[in-house]
Amino acid sequence: MRVRAAPRLQGGGGDGGSTCAESRSCFLEMYAGKKPDKVDPHEEALARWTRCALTGDALQLPVVADALGSLFNKEAAVAALLASRGDGGGEGVKPLPEALRGHVTGLRSLTDAKLALAADVARSAAAAAGTAADGGDAAAAPSAANANDDDASVRFACPVTGTPMNGRFRFYLHKPSGVVLSERALREAPRAIVEEALGLQEAAAGGAGGGEPSPSLPAFAALQQQAAVGEGDFLPLNPPGPELTRLRTAVMARLEAERERKAAKKAGKKKEQGGGGAGGEGAGKKRGDKRPAAEGDEAAKKSKTLRVPEGATPAVYASIFAKPGEEGAAKETFCARAVSGRHA
Repeated sequence: MRVRAAPRLQGGGGDGGSTCAESRSCFLEMYAGKKPDKVDPHEEALARWTRCALTGDALQLPVVADALGSLFNKEAAVAALLASRGDGGGEGVKPLPEALRGHVTGLRSLTDAKLALAADVARSAAAAAGTAADGGDAAAAPSAANANDDDASVRFACPVTGTPMNGRFRFYLHKPSGVVLSERALREAPRAIVEEALGLQEAAAGGAGGGEPSPSLPAFAALQQQAAVGEGDFLPLNPPGPELTRLRTAVMARLEAERERKAAKKAGKKKEQGGGGAGGEGAGKKRGDKRPAAEGDEAAKKSKTLRVPEGATPAVYASIFAKPGEEGAAKETFCARAVSGRHA
């Protein structure tokens, strides 16, 4: 019998590694915890452009926008404003959230947004393409090149370029007219076409007669700078995070300055009504104070107690009315009044 001696190898158990006590289920439970679902950025952007920011319902005309570029169904916004004021608004309607109450105080804080339906834009593009094929101007036709199968559910588009409102492209609201145009239209489209879409050509024709100066479309760079701080005639819709923060800061600062201006104006009116200061002549007077009685007021008051026709004495005038306790008053009944006591 032969015996072979071999050195002991490290590992294989007993060295602090595998103890054979683990189970597969315990190992899997370490990774079985449910992790929060990641939100698809494209779906989130699509919801901002196709859903009401207040209720989450699909955007339906008429649509309004607030000073920060959020889009709402007008009916839902009005109902929420009424609910915030305690005037009802409908069953199950919630008031405005705190995030909106700072800059949305009424319908004047909202701007009507005239959104172009994508179906109408597509029909216009097809008709214009047919006209261009016959020798028309192809530059005036909205382009459908931006549309794809994923945008089949998008209801609105730019009326100039046909760019769909699917969250991938930027749009601006022209506050005087309410027309919504894409950034591409303002940057690349011919100026005359954009002004026609915004109604600026009609305003220019109306102002040519010597009235107010006609509005003009600024260069895109200036337009973009003004819109970033909420100034000018254009409002960016659904701006991204950093731009939204700058826009919110500018809007709240402007609203605060407006409140201070109104408060100062109101205080000035109260000071004028108070007599011009504490040392003024009317500073000690309060509304409703009675003026001191002048001479002759007492006599005038007595003369008003009984108005006597000219040529008649008070005794004759008083004899027309019978008084309780006088002779003849007992003969009066509920249905007839005695006249015996009138001729004493």
